[in-house]
Amino acid sequence: MIDLELVVNDVETEKNKDANQLQRIVLLANILVDQQNRVTDLENQLKTAKEAVSKTEREDLPLLMKEVGLKEFKLDNGALVELLTDVKCGITEARKPAAHKWLVDNGFSGLIKTEVVVPFDRGTHDEAIEMAEELIAEGHECNIKESVHAQTLKSFVKEQLEAGAALPMDLFGVFSYEVVEVTMPKPKKAKK
Repeated sequence: MIDLELVVNDVETEKNKDANQLQRIVLLANILVDQQNRVTDLENQLKTAKEAVSKTEREDLPLLMKEVGLKEFKLDNGALVELLTDVKCGITEARKPAAHKWLVDNGFSGLIKTEVVVPFDRGTHDEAIEMAEELIAEGHECNIKESVHAQTLKSFVKEQLEAGAALPMDLFGVFSYEVVEVTMPKPKKAKK
């Protein structure tokens, strides 16, 4: 004979167990939403803080230092505060042919990174190496990609501007600005 009371109690126990698990799932989902909102808030605060730093180091402090004729000074904590000139630059796809031509024509082709991309089927690695110099003659598709790395371009532009060389500023998208750089002193090593 089946004890109906035990069967009903087992069913009720399972329902309570399922309800408890569902409550835990809902609780954890709410915690996750709160955590995601906290991350979004912190990212927004960080963005705002970075914008404030940028305004101070690129606008407010350089302007004030220029007004009083100060190029550098030290803070009480030993940090060196310097007024520097920096640049932003970049070659857009539209200006790339003219910019690369200017670099080649003026003896700076070494700045251009050239990449040859050749598709080969699997298992033809050795053939690809052997045919590298004969690709076009053999009828293989060959694409040439040229670029100048952003940091390489920036270093080149700064070097040329400091040397007083004439550059096509528009081709390289050069934007010159002043910025304040703070250098903290290196910690002193303990004597042995």
